[in-house]
Amino acid sequence: MARRERQGERRVEKAKIDPERIRKTWRRLADRGFRLPPPTMGFFRLSLLSAEEAASALADGMAAHPQPSLVLAFDPDERMCNPGGIVQGGVIAGVLDEAIGVLTAALAEGRPFTTGHLALDYFAPVQPGRRHLAYAWLVRRGRRRMVVDAEMIEPGRPGRPLARASAQQLFLDLVGPGNGGEGQDIAER
Repeated sequence: MARRERQGERRVEKAKIDPERIRKTWRRLADRGFRLPPPTMGFFRLSLLSAEEAASALADGMAAHPQPSLVLAFDPDERMCNPGGIVQGGVIAGVLDEAIGVLTAALAEGRPFTTGHLALDYFAPVQPGRRHLAYAWLVRRGRRRMVVDAEMIEPGRPGRPLARASAQQLFLDLVGPGNGGEGQDIAER
């Protein structure tokens, strides 16, 4: 059993997207006129975990994904709550979509994309005042689209996601504002 756990930890370590790779992608896109890192990272109180931090946070029994993945730390506060005192479902959807988007941006090699479809299931309430993790991983990659899944988890509670999302990310043939266009489709130029 210990050998199997060590192999799983190595797979998690290997499959992590290096945060520096994401930052380089953001710098490249920012040079083309895009606002990166996305302003929503601050709005949702998200931070990108290093590969070491992510492996440590997930080492307590989380399933390892052999595909590229990343982990965002989510620190919700009372401003994100519904009247019942738990984090509002739309905030959770936004956080998971953000994790999916950050991973997609890291893998898209500068190609613009959008979320074409987002399916979301809620399993348990997300409490404010506790750190949660948004864990996203690549499921499938094609020429025109990518499927990325994500889970909201609470550290120390492996195998019990609070919410799970699956998104189809669609690559767009757009020109960004820094490329001589105003975001119009290439065919319109």
